[in-house]
Amino acid sequence: MDDRVVSTFPSPPSEYYSCYTEESVRNGSTPKPPPVIEGSYEIYGMKFDTRDPTIRSLESQKIQQVYQNDDNLDRLAEMRKINFSILVNFIELLDLITKSPFSPKRFEKLSHLGTLFINIHHLINEYRPHQARETLKAVLELQKKQKLEAAEKINKCIDEVESIIKTCANLLEPVCKEDEHELNDVVDTMDVQENVKTEIAKEKDSLQQCSSVNQWLCKITDEIE
Repeated sequence: MDDRVVSTFPSPPSEYYSCYTEESVRNGSTPKPPPVIEGSYEIYGMKFDTRDPTIRSLESQKIQQVYQNDDNLDRLAEMRKINFSILVNFIELLDLITKSPFSPKRFEKLSHLGTLFINIHHLINEYRPHQARETLKAVLELQKKQKLEAAEKINKCIDEVESIIKTCANLLEPVCKEDEHELNDVVDTMDVQENVKTEIAKEKDSLQQCSSVNQWLCKITDEIE
């Protein structure tokens, strides 16, 4: 049995990905991206313009608009009306096909149905910016919630660490006090030793001075004799 892995899609052309090696990326010798399209362009036989709004009006697309476009437009009410019109026209189309299957009026009904579907689809698309804003709002709120939860966990860890440090400090306090007493005793002992050494040095100096006086007196006595 052949266990080789076969890719579902063919490999990309080598003349594209071979230009993006690590060395070429470091040297900046990779091909530059294509320029941004400005103005009109055509995709799949349909013409577009970058200056057009995100949602183009039906009039600009040369499509009949069956509702009045004003500032007080109630889109939900208009969609209900169009939905009802679609049902009525579909029933009329079925009745027409039943009575006269080859009647040319059926094409008019189909065209009318297509216009109604485009209109209701256009009304739905007008909610896309609102949907995008609400989606972005939901994503930001989720990120905020995640960051607040992470900050709360960090604060809990800080509180636990501080509690552990306080416990260790309370346990080490008696030991530190004992060490301090021992250190004070050692310092006192060293001070006593220094004082003793100082006294001994003073006595030696006084003895040296006395011995020099005695030597001088003896010398005078010898000279008198």
